[in-house]
Amino acid sequence: MGVRFILGRSGAGKTRWCIDSIVAALGRKDCRPLIFLVPEQATYQAERAILSAGGITGYNRLYILSFNRLGFLLCGRGSDLFQPSSLGRRMIISRILEGSADRLKTFGPAGAGPGLAGELAGLCSRLYQQEIEPQDLFDTAKAVLNKNPDDLTGRKLQDISLVFEKYLAFLAEPENLLINPDAGLRLARQKVHQAGFCKDALVWVDGFSGFTVQPSASKVISPCA
Repeated sequence: MGVRFILGRSGAGKTRWCIDSIVAALGRKDCRPLIFLVPEQATYQAERAILSAGGITGYNRLYILSFNRLGFLLCGRGSDLFQPSSLGRRMIISRILEGSADRLKTFGPAGAGPGLAGELAGLCSRLYQQEIEPQDLFDTAKAVLNKNPDDLTGRKLQDISLVFEKYLAFLAEPENLLINPDAGLRLARQKVHQAGFCKDALVWVDGFSGFTVQPSASKVISPCA
């Protein structure tokens, strides 16, 4: 499998190169599926650009998708689970802070504040996206506190580990009928090899300024001083 990068400043023609390459691929006698990944707001524009490129009146093997739509096609069919909104996540974290106040070393007294719940909800989201587990945080906190039992960083990491663990456990409870809103890309990655429309596909990706890091190797968190 080869990967080709088309680099250049804004307006240099990178999107046009993708469009022309897709149109050329549609014109070839080839049954391989074609996938064009673009941001959510750009799917309609990409469809119009391809259909107005000349010589293309329709297609049946090209998928113009956002990552959200790709994730739904891979693992969302038949799912009746609810993804909590950002407000819902803050409410879950607030409940955890309130219920765990006696175990939290640094966040206990501030647990009732909405600002802390919002910050921790965002942090839990980023930790999950980076594939960092609660145990990783706990082990790092333990290493820090073994050197200095009063270290504030270590105590905060302990609290974050506890909140993060309870947050993931709450989302995983079957009776809550919830799905982790940050789990979409991870689930999609696990199921992509099972999708027939992805087999031997040619893929173009355009319009993104960055991507979420999903480390596949073992993770190492260095203890903070």
